[in-house]
Amino acid sequence: MPLHAPQSGSHPIRIVAWWALAPGLPTPEAWERWAKDGTRQKELTPDCRSIPAGMRRRMSPMSKLGVEVALTLAREHTCDSAIFASRHGELLRTWSLLQQIARR
Repeated sequence: MPLHAPQSGSHPIRIVAWWALAPGLPTPEAWERWAKDGTRQKELTPDCRSIPAGMRRRMSPMSKLGVEVALTLAREHTCDSAIFASRHGELLRTWSLLQQIARR
């Protein structure tokens, strides 16, 4: 059943599907398991095979994950528009900052 966000002005949002990818969390079921008990699969980065190889080589790791998510949803659903949001801002810079933090 689709989720309906409260109306904001005159633009209601209807969420019919969601998808997310992260190392060790390649499926919605894996995310649900992680949310319940913190369990993740082995730390493997998703392969992002939906993206053509020539394009994939030019993308940052975070961009690959975002595009793979969009392509997965586009194969399964039709939509008039999509919203991509990141609380962290520009993906390549965020990835670099997260790597620096992880090294400490």
